Amino acid sequence: MKEYVFKRGVISLIWSLILAIGGAGFVFFISWIFTEEIEALNFILSGATLFLLGFSAIFGENISITINGNNLKYTKRNKVIHDLDLTEYASGYKTRHSDGTADDLRLILAPIGGGEEINIDCTPIGTNKFHKMYGIVENLTGKESAAEMKIVKKKGKK
Repeated sequence: MKEYVFKRGVISLIWSLILAIGGAGFVFFISWIFTEEIEALNFILSGATLFLLGFSAIFGENISITINGNNLKYTKRNKVIHDLDLTEYASGYKTRHSDGTADDLRLILAPIGGGEEINIDCTPIGTNKFHKMYGIVENLTGKESAAEMKIVKKKGKK
């Protein structure tokens, strides 16, 4: 069977880096208001903020979802978090939008025989890739319907 790989997009990475730079600028501005005489402190605080937010933007949202046959592998920061046989799960999803952008995209997988459902944050891969991925997952999951398994399949607002 064909292998499908869904990774975070370049636009998501660039947007996260822009937010990191904006956060560092905000910290610089606020620290400048309170410590006008100590310029080195302003640069140290904003530099540390840029480093932490930039590191988080690059590595914190580094996810990959691989579908190979009936198997789904969810990897975060190059560490396998879930390795699942999709035929044993019912699938659903939940999205939350504001201002025309997806703020939260979640894949929900519930074991058919009962048990704790698996909730996978797919926001970094983007809306288009998420819906393509979900279409594949929906075709591969077990025969139980999402409604019978009480899985949410809805779009919500903040």
